[in-house]
Amino acid sequence: MAKNHFFVFVLTLSFLLLLISSEAASISFELLPSLFKQHYKTTSDVINCSCSSCEECESRLNNSLCSEVFLTSNLTKYEGVCINNPQGFNNKTFNCQGYSVEGSPGSIWIKLQNKSWNTIKNCVISGFAQAIFVEQVSNSSLINNIFVSNGIGIYMVYSYGNKIENNSINYSNYGIYLMDSSNNDILANSIESSEYYGIHLMGFSQSTQYNFLAENVLKGNRDSGIYLQTGADYNILKNNLALENEDGITIHSSRNNILENNSLVRNNRGIVLFSSQESVLEANLMENNTNNLYIAGADKEDYIHNISTTNLVDNKPVYYYLGNCNNLVAPEDAGMLGLISCNNVSVNNLIIKNNHPGILLADVNNSYLYNNFLENNGEGISLLDSNRNLIENNHLSSNLESIFLRKSSNNYITNNEFSSDRHSSIYLTLFSDNNTIKNNLMNQSNDGISIYISKHNTILDNSISANQFALFLDGSDYTKVRRNKINSLSVGMTFAGSTNSILEQNKIEAASNGLAFIYNANNNSAINNLVNSGVAIYAFQSSNNSFFDGELLCGDSCITTEYPLSSIFLTNVSFDKNKIQGEGKVYVRWYLDVSVKDSSGNLIEGASVTIRDIYNNEKEFETQNNGTIPRQILEEFYQDATGRHYTNCYNLVVSKLGYYSVSRNLQIFDNEEIIAVLQRIPTSSAVSIE
Repeated sequence: MAKNHFFVFVLTLSFLLLLISSEAASISFELLPSLFKQHYKTTSDVINCSCSSCEECESRLNNSLCSEVFLTSNLTKYEGVCINNPQGFNNKTFNCQGYSVEGSPGSIWIKLQNKSWNTIKNCVISGFAQAIFVEQVSNSSLINNIFVSNGIGIYMVYSYGNKIENNSINYSNYGIYLMDSSNNDILANSIESSEYYGIHLMGFSQSTQYNFLAENVLKGNRDSGIYLQTGADYNILKNNLALENEDGITIHSSRNNILENNSLVRNNRGIVLFSSQESVLEANLMENNTNNLYIAGADKEDYIHNISTTNLVDNKPVYYYLGNCNNLVAPEDAGMLGLISCNNVSVNNLIIKNNHPGILLADVNNSYLYNNFLENNGEGISLLDSNRNLIENNHLSSNLESIFLRKSSNNYITNNEFSSDRHSSIYLTLFSDNNTIKNNLMNQSNDGISIYISKHNTILDNSISANQFALFLDGSDYTKVRRNKINSLSVGMTFAGSTNSILEQNKIEAASNGLAFIYNANNNSAINNLVNSGVAIYAFQSSNNSFFDGELLCGDSCITTEYPLSSIFLTNVSFDKNKIQGEGKVYVRWYLDVSVKDSSGNLIEGASVTIRDIYNNEKEFETQNNGTIPRQILEEFYQDATGRHYTNCYNLVVSKLGYYSVSRNLQIFDNEEIIAVLQRIPTSSAVSIE
């Protein structure tokens, strides 16, 4: 009986020896009863599966008998690719056991392509251009590693089903970079002080999707803690902490991502949704960020998101209405308010800080915003594709742009108070036409009102105090600017490529330029304005701008023209004629009024009035029933780069059948009023011109 037992023991032992001589040794060893484990070792114990150089490590990883390879010493200053895609590196573990590997600029520590079911763990990696580069790798794990001062910590391309867990990545350009890679888990990593992004997902030639990012800590990264860019779709970001980054989490040109229960604290921007669609935000905490929730895009579709009230910005709920909001009265406890595709909404008495925008209207019409307080937002009130809204009696301060309109028309912005805005108090762009901006008070903003590529707007009765540009129009035609009081530490009004606008009865005080016309700002008219500035009027590559009446008070130059084709016409404008500078042409002109009477003082209708200039050009008129001709504009001189040219000598002839004709030579230096007295021929030959 004892022999039989011994025979069974020998057979069992032989079988076990066969198992541990195979590639499945490590798995088989785990199946051994404890009785045998004390007598037998794994293949990795029998075969030398440790390494102390790049070459040794690559060789051991290529050895089919090594299921786990152990690094046994530090590696320093390696150049090139340290471990370059060992053919046999599948179904294996590379355990650095806490030893460090130091690279040099341009080097790669581990490069893997077309591999699967591997684990790399317990490594300390520094100084490489790319610490770990994997391409078309699946079902592998990178765990418990420390990355310091690499170009890219982990770079993954065309890979799926992998796990990146519990790594520490500091002082890299990019911590973790996934391109065209899907179904990966990025869990419980700590990433600090990246030059650009902590975790960067990007779809380049295909979508990077269905990745799961959870429990990661992103701190002090100079761009975004987590950045999803261009085709990074259908990913889940959950329970991550982003602290003191430029941006906490950014979703850019990507769609259908889920952000749940993330904490964004003390970043410049907490959550950024930029030109992205159909994001889902649930139970995220945004606190003490410069902009807690930042939403932007060019089209209405970029604002279609599912954002629940469980999201908090500085402990106040986000209200984000996606349709089904007609005739709504907005909740007064909103920390941020988004209105998409609504009509007849009332938004009153809200206090909103530190978002972008604070109040969003996208495809919203016929709504009323009254007595809201918006402070330290990116855009305070933002309108996109929204028309016929009234924005009245709101208080806006220290926003980037307090009221921002894009592709929004026929809105009325009135009686609002603005102060200390970092860019523009009111900003209109991209075909925001026929809006009225009236009776607003703007105090100490960087720019007052900025209008780009928009037409037929009216700016009326505003008081604007600005540090840079009080009013700036770029590519915006047919604007009416009337009765505004403007004070600027730099430029009062600037027209850039803007034409056919009317400026009337404005009072402009500016340290640098009062009125500036640049880059084909042509055919504008200014009527009865008072300008007090270092340079009252400045023109660059702009022509046919006309000034009527009014007064120019100036420092070194009342009028400066640069570029020979620039031209300015001044009629009845009071200014110092000795303060004209530049290469362009400046025409100084005055009014001539002519009336015709007979010797009894009766006004004569139908008298002929001929005016001839020094070039023998003639203009002929007939007096109207009030004895006058239309007011004429006569030139005194023009000045260009070659000097001043007087053209102010004219000849005036007045005649009528049955009366003696009269004539007079005129020299124009100011406005002239001429009364011509005609005497009848049969009665008297005496004539006079007063």
